[in-house]
Amino acid sequence: MASSFPYNNNSSNNSNPSSNNNTPRCHGRLSIPLSELPLRPSTLQLFAKRGFETVSELDESKSHGMANLAAELDVPLEEAAGFIREVQGCFQKHPAVVSPMDNNSNSIYSNNIIIDNGGTENTSNHGRTSNKSLSNSVAQYNHLQQQQHEEELPQQVDDYCSLGIKTAYDLLNDKSTDGEYGTSCNSSIVTFCRAMDELLGGGITLGQVTEIAGMPGTGKTQMAIQLAVLARLIPDLGGVQGQTLYVDCEGSFLPERAWQMAKAVSEHARHNAYRKTRKESNNARRRSSSGNGSSSTTSTTAATNPTNNDNGKDKNTHWNDLVYRASLLTPEEILSSIHVYRVHDETALLATLFTLKDFVQEQSQGELPVRLIVIDSIAFHFRAVTPTDAQYYIQRAKTLTQLAAYLGDLASHYNLAVVAINQMTTKIVQTKGGSSSSSSNTLSTNVPALGESWAHATTTRLLLKMKEFLVAETTTTPDDDHTPRKEDTYPPQLRQDRTCTLVKSPNRPPGTVPFRITKDGIRDIAKKDHTGSSSEDIQEHGSQKRHRTG
Repeated sequence: MASSFPYNNNSSNNSNPSSNNNTPRCHGRLSIPLSELPLRPSTLQLFAKRGFETVSELDESKSHGMANLAAELDVPLEEAAGFIREVQGCFQKHPAVVSPMDNNSNSIYSNNIIIDNGGTENTSNHGRTSNKSLSNSVAQYNHLQQQQHEEELPQQVDDYCSLGIKTAYDLLNDKSTDGEYGTSCNSSIVTFCRAMDELLGGGITLGQVTEIAGMPGTGKTQMAIQLAVLARLIPDLGGVQGQTLYVDCEGSFLPERAWQMAKAVSEHARHNAYRKTRKESNNARRRSSSGNGSSSTTSTTAATNPTNNDNGKDKNTHWNDLVYRASLLTPEEILSSIHVYRVHDETALLATLFTLKDFVQEQSQGELPVRLIVIDSIAFHFRAVTPTDAQYYIQRAKTLTQLAAYLGDLASHYNLAVVAINQMTTKIVQTKGGSSSSSSNTLSTNVPALGESWAHATTTRLLLKMKEFLVAETTTTPDDDHTPRKEDTYPPQLRQDRTCTLVKSPNRPPGTVPFRITKDGIRDIAKKDHTGSSSEDIQEHGSQKRHRTG
C-alpha cells in the first residue's frame, strides 16, 4: 500500500545528478528515524515509548486507519491526527529537512544529504554536511518549539479556566443569546415543512447534534441538501444567515439539485419580503387614519406618506431594506455559502472533521459564520472497513464516542447545528420464549447503524420512512348510486407515503408527521392529497440521486 504522506510521491525529474540506481530502496516507505525530525520532545518521547522508531512504522500503522494508530499510541483520536499533522509538517514547512525525491531512489535529499533506508549518509557533489550539524539544527528547533509551547501553555490554561462554572440560569441566558460566537434572532434552521418544524419545535436546533436515519430512498440526502440551502436564509425571514460545511462521504451531493432548491428559496424570500412590506404599509395607513384628534386632511396625508414622523420613517426604511436584502439572496449567493468536502475513506473523514474547527473559528469572526455542518453519511466509511481483529468494534465505538463528543462541543461552542445522516442495518431480535437455536423464533427489524454507543451520543434522532403502494383512481356518477363504472376506472398509480418520526429529543415529545418531496424540496402534504403523494414527488433513488462513488 502506498504511503499517504505527501513526501512519498516520486518526481519525474531527476533532482540530484549524483544519484544512481544503487541507492537502497525501502519499497514505497521511507525508513527515516523519527529522532531526526524536528518534532516536539513530548512527541518523540511518546513515539519511543510506544515502539515507533521510523516514519515507515508510523505510516504502516496509519494505513490501517486512524483509529488503529490511535489505539497503538493509546491516545484519543484527535490527538493521533495531530501527531500525523506534526510529522507531515516537518516535510512541508522545513526545507532544511526535506527536498524533492529522485525518480530512481526513495531517498530524501536534505541539504544535499542522501538519507537512505538504512539511515546512512551520502553527500552529493554540491556540498557536504555532517549528521552532527543536522542534529544540532534539530536540537535547536526542538528547543525553540519547547520554549514556545511553555509560553503558550499558561494562556491555554487561563482560557480553559475562564470558562468557569455556570449556573442553570446563566446557561438559560446563554441559550437566549444564541451562544458565545455570533448572535441571531433564531435558534433553529427551518425545514420549509410546517408539520416537521412544529414537531421539532421550530426546526433543526442550533448547538446540538441531530441524527437523520432512514432506509435508501426515504429522503435523507434531500433533507440534508435543503438544510444546507436554508441555513443561508436571513433572520427577518426565519433563517439563521450562515454558511454550511457539507462533508460528502457517499458522493450523493448534487449541485443541480441544490440549485433547484436554492432557486425556490430565493423566490420565496423575495415574495415573502414583499408581502411583509405591503402588510406593514397597510397597517401603517390604518394606524394613521385612526389617529386621535387628527383632521381628515392630516389623516389622509399621514396615510399616504407614513414617513412624516421619525417612527414611521424608521419602519419604512426597515421594510425597504428587507426587500433589498431579500433580493440579494440569489441562487448563486446561496450556493456560494455551501462548502463541500468530498472524503473517500475513514481516515480522510476523521482528518476532515477534526480540522473543521479552524475554519469555523475563522468564519465566526465575520458577518457570515458557519451555522450548519452536514455529514452524509456518518456510517458509510465505518461500515466499509473490514475488521482486522475482535477488538475492532470496541475501538470503533470508542472512536465514534470521541467524534460525537467533539462534534457536540463544536456545535455548542460556536452555536451551530451538526446534522449526521445515518444508514440503517438489520437487527435480529429473539421472540419471547423462543430458542436462540431456532430461526423460526427470531424476528428481523431495521435500526439505525453504528450501534447504541452512537445512539446515546446524539442529541436528537429523526427517522425517515417511506411506504409505496398502488392506488386505483375511479370516478363516480350520481345516476348509479356512486358506484364506479368499469370505463371510469384508471390504471393503478404508484403512491408514496413519507413520514418523519422524532425518536429522541431532550425537549420535544416523540411524534410522527407526513411530508413530501417536490421539485422545490421538502414540503407539507397537500390538503387535497392525504396519501403523501404528488405529481412533483422526486424519488431519492431515481434520476435525482447520483450513483455513489465512495
